Amino acid sequence: MTETTPLAASTADAATERLAGWVIGALTVIVIGGVALAIYGPHGGHARGSSLAARDQRVAERHGDRDLTAHQLKLSQLAR
Repeated sequence: MTETTPLAASTADAATERLAGWVIGALTVIVIGGVALAIYGPHGGHARGSSLAARDQRVAERHGDRDLTAHQLKLSQLAR
């Protein structure tokens, strides 16, 4: 019969390996969550209003109607 060799030399080493596994797993979850939040989280704007309609209104107020159509076209292209 063959003898099995434990992966860790002692119980303390095994506990250290388990702790390291938990730490690596927790850090992985934090990183993946941060990336997901950066990708899918709220983007842009400030307290005054970050919606596209509010932005369109601010552009119209600043530039008049001449640039609003170009701005809306750019936004529709970005949304695709």
